[in-house]
Amino acid sequence: MKLDPIVEEIHQTRQKLLEECGGDLSQLMERFKAAEIQDRGRLVSTIPLSKKTYVMKTTESVVRGIFGAIPTIGTALNEAIFDCRARLKQERLEKFVEELAGILQTLESDKIDTAYIQSEEFVDFLEDVLIRAAKTRAEEKRRKLAAVLAGRLQHAKSTPFDDRFLDLLLSLTEVQVRILDEHLRATDESNDHRQPSYYDLLDSDYYFLVQDLISKALLYDNGMNRLGATRPFQIVEITALGRAFIRFLEKNTAHAL
Repeated sequence: MKLDPIVEEIHQTRQKLLEECGGDLSQLMERFKAAEIQDRGRLVSTIPLSKKTYVMKTTESVVRGIFGAIPTIGTALNEAIFDCRARLKQERLEKFVEELAGILQTLESDKIDTAYIQSEEFVDFLEDVLIRAAKTRAEEKRRKLAAVLAGRLQHAKSTPFDDRFLDLLLSLTEVQVRILDEHLRATDESNDHRQPSYYDLLDSDYYFLVQDLISKALLYDNGMNRLGATRPFQIVEITALGRAFIRFLEKNTAHAL
């Protein structure tokens, strides 16, 4: 049988080390452990990655390789997608924390539910808020997210639609929130809130915003077959979801904005 030179070298090295330890196996093992601690940074980890982490790292490596192969702009694309993105998210989160700290300083500490902060429910809500804060570049929207989080610290009341409401908070414009609020508070006899001029908007812009609110199930067209309604979206009303969203904003931002 032909000897493998590499295996033979390992055997010779082991025998030499054993002789240096006076033939004592326990002393040899202690020597191996000391060497392992000293060279820990050179060792390959045997801790398995989670499937999600493994897929993410593999995907990132593949994408970096693909973009890196693009002439001229490949390096710039990699920097924009991976390096710049990480830096921007970090900066946005830092600004969000600054906003939150400023709001919390104005609140009375005895009104903050410290027990709720340690709950699983709050940790999940906090994670949802932080993810959105890192994604949005609008300072005003980050300020609202901070206000909502500060309000939640006081009320400790969740809703089945928290996730949906956080998305609406980022996707709706200030005017759209005002339109919803006006529809919530207005009476049927006072229909000024249905006029574009009431919001200082062009007709086309107003109806675009209203249709968007309808598509999000926050308003509905209540003018079908009604006397005086000559065109679609002329008489719209707020839905139960729209009411709940406005109440969500009032409840969670009243003490912070």
